[in-house]
Amino acid sequence: MCFLPTRQAMNTCILSKRWRNLWRYLPCLHFDAYHDDNFVQFITSFFNLRSNCHIDTFQLHGLAMNHCWLATRPLVTRVLESRPRVLSIKSGESSWCQLDFDSVFTCASVEKMELVEVFFPRKSPITLFNLKRLNLTRTDLDGECVNNLISGCPVLEELVMNYCSFWFSNVTIVSHSLKNLSIDDCDYYDNVQIHLSVPSLVSLHVTQVMLGRIWLKNMSSLVKVHIQFCFSVCINYLNSRNELLRGLSNATYIELTGPGVRLSTESPVKDLLVKELPTCRAFANLKSLYLGKCSMCGFLSPISQLFRISPNLKAIKFGGEDEMMFSGTDAFISSNSGNAVFLVGSMPVTIPFAQVFLCC
Repeated sequence: MCFLPTRQAMNTCILSKRWRNLWRYLPCLHFDAYHDDNFVQFITSFFNLRSNCHIDTFQLHGLAMNHCWLATRPLVTRVLESRPRVLSIKSGESSWCQLDFDSVFTCASVEKMELVEVFFPRKSPITLFNLKRLNLTRTDLDGECVNNLISGCPVLEELVMNYCSFWFSNVTIVSHSLKNLSIDDCDYYDNVQIHLSVPSLVSLHVTQVMLGRIWLKNMSSLVKVHIQFCFSVCINYLNSRNELLRGLSNATYIELTGPGVRLSTESPVKDLLVKELPTCRAFANLKSLYLGKCSMCGFLSPISQLFRISPNLKAIKFGGEDEMMFSGTDAFISSNSGNAVFLVGSMPVTIPFAQVFLCC
């Protein structure tokens, strides 16, 4: 019954006398207000009739400001008093602004939390001392919000931010517990600079970010990295001391991609390699590199330099259907013999490295 929506679980009371009261003791509650005109009445009656047993998981989805937010807010407070372990609150598609549930940020028992269009507290303290996984979607964040989040979640291991808006000029995220960080399709204030100092971070995933906007430091545990740049580059990037590649130098698997459109000779990935490779430390752990959506015109010189400082590199692949290194080539694999193996169709062609880079 815990895998059923709560309304369906409650309907099992008609099956037999044995099933009549089982729903009253469910530890996992899943409420969905989508297409439910009587939602407020149902959820209120449910809590009035159920027992006071512990609630482990609470999901409240499909809330809309116009008909059920004010009615469900006291019920959320009541649920939090039961010290749930998993909490998920999502506003509905028709809601026109974010919901205010400050009480969820002081529920110390929660270990996993998912919030969609919920206001993030700016002044109130955050005391999520057991929170390990946090997923934020369409949330407005400023520097104070982020600082409160990191300081209030001392054991946070996974942070996912989807379609969020960053309203600050500069912020530094320092965490000794965070292992997985994802910043996906977020909106940025014009001059925002995000500085990451996360020595325990294992996986970093960032999409639609402007080159020069993210700074990395103390990323000694990085294993897997995926960064997708948008077309634009920060105006002061070429003259800045940004060392993104130095922050990635301990990673084993790296994916650097550009915009999802065809480019000519310009590419944020190429700008990154040309500017930072000459002063970058060795990529001692790098085994696989993927460079997607990049024009290869004039690209072989920085790639050649990358090989020289990547002694354990086993494979490099260029993405895109018509933006390959050579016509008909879709992959490039380095071998221990010092040769390059190009896959032309299904036929591997071996060429010495010296000849490959002379083609430039």
